Amino acid sequence: MGTPWRKRKGIDGVSLCRTGWSAVARSWLTATSASQVQEILLPQPPQ
Repeated sequence: MGTPWRKRKGIDGVSLCRTGWSAVARSWLTATSASQVQEILLPQPPQ
């Protein structure tokens, strides 16, 4: 009975890791897109 539990726990760990990475990637992409849009819509004045 120890093997199925261990196997299921491993699968849960992998899915949890993937969910975490997808959340990080999504937040990073959102931040990057927002900064790019801000640069396009609000150009910096020449110095």
